Amino acid sequence: MGRHIVTALVEAGFEVIPTVQEPPVFEGAVALDLLTSPAGTLRAVLDSTRPTVVVNGAGAVVGTAEQLADGNVVAPLLLLRQCRRRRDTSTSNE
Repeated sequence: MGRHIVTALVEAGFEVIPTVQEPPVFEGAVALDLLTSPAGTLRAVLDSTRPTVVVNGAGAVVGTAEQLADGNVVAPLLLLRQCRRRRDTSTSNE
């Protein structure tokens, strides 16, 4: 799912820094698993890349109820929390 999004954004001329769970398939991709990486790792990626927009193209379509909840609810929530933390930190420094 995410590969199609990355490809479309790159073809449209956007600068894209994809994060992937598996070995990077895109040049410049960052290895990151929202569920298993420490929160500090995600924070460091967001702080170093300073994205204007974050697009979550990850998700689970098969698995147990717990795996589906992790992939489609928990992981995006973790990402949202770190994006909010970064936003709040950057606005308090202005």
